[in-house]
Amino acid sequence: MQISPYNNNPAFKGYDARRLRALAMTSNRGNIAKELKEIGDRKGFKVWLARHDDLVEDGFENVLDRYPYTTCWAQDIAGVTPDGKVYYPWRADGLGWLLSNFKKFQGILAQNHVSGGNYFIVKNGAKNDLIAGKNAELLLGVDKLKSRFCAENVCIIPQMDYHIDLGIRPLTNKNVLVCDDDLTVAELEKGIKRTEDFRIVNENLRVILARFKEAVSKNFHEKPSKTAKVLSDHGYNPISVPARIYDVKFKPSTKSTGLVYNLNYVNAVALENNKNEIIYITNKSLLDRQCGITPDTERRTGFSFEKMFKDSLKPYVDENNIYFVSGENYEIADYLTNFDGGIHCLCAEIPQL
Repeated sequence: MQISPYNNNPAFKGYDARRLRALAMTSNRGNIAKELKEIGDRKGFKVWLARHDDLVEDGFENVLDRYPYTTCWAQDIAGVTPDGKVYYPWRADGLGWLLSNFKKFQGILAQNHVSGGNYFIVKNGAKNDLIAGKNAELLLGVDKLKSRFCAENVCIIPQMDYHIDLGIRPLTNKNVLVCDDDLTVAELEKGIKRTEDFRIVNENLRVILARFKEAVSKNFHEKPSKTAKVLSDHGYNPISVPARIYDVKFKPSTKSTGLVYNLNYVNAVALENNKNEIIYITNKSLLDRQCGITPDTERRTGFSFEKMFKDSLKPYVDENNIYFVSGENYEIADYLTNFDGGIHCLCAEIPQL
């Protein structure tokens, strides 16, 4: 079932798309932080990379990667709130400590820490609301979520995966991208028809489609249509996007069965520049390359995985403001497929206070 938005006009831790002071990272593995900084230099935002004694804005190649931090997932270990606090957990406190000591945030060690991938702080006029996963509600409860994140209202959505930033991505004005697996199937079917004269590409797309249909049938997480309905009931505008392709298999990293992503475009950093344009930064997938889809193939067939997604964003984001971050040797694809996280997970969003 395709999720239909309320209208076709752009209306509307993590944050929704807003102006940010910076993106804070704890790893430059594969030069991903450097790649993000190059985008920031063009689009008007800073990247802070954690060093053992500071947060630096340049010279990333001189930073000893991840020392002394226990994780690269900056989004999950440092939650900056609209009132200038930074919450961080007891066992992974390096980034939170740096933000409180060098950027003058009020650091708070939180035993019941809510991972930043499981909530979004969104604008509601001059106030803030919160979209949070069911797991966050179970951890803190609605009243404490409101208090901690300075939220007027809280919308608790079903878990489409262990973190909600793998299934949705708020933009502005209450527009929220929602992964729609049925739409992805339909777009792949269109791609198969368009590539009939490109045998290898066509055969590869057929294999991907068959595997994805099987994975969708095995997916035990909540359905996108249910998430979209909850968002609609709370006054949000869910926008259907073909934005994820996954397998369902046993994952050694978690010793459990779950979704293993070959593509995820909603796990993204989204922010506004000084022209009120949305800058959208997401994960580059290997699927175009693996299928044999080149820029020339895309031009001649009208299909690629990246084009499929960019076309779905046309009413909301200018194509020139969409970036697919890869890192050296497609490091981001390795993060996504083998470590259950992408570019949004790697960045803690630092709002302008």
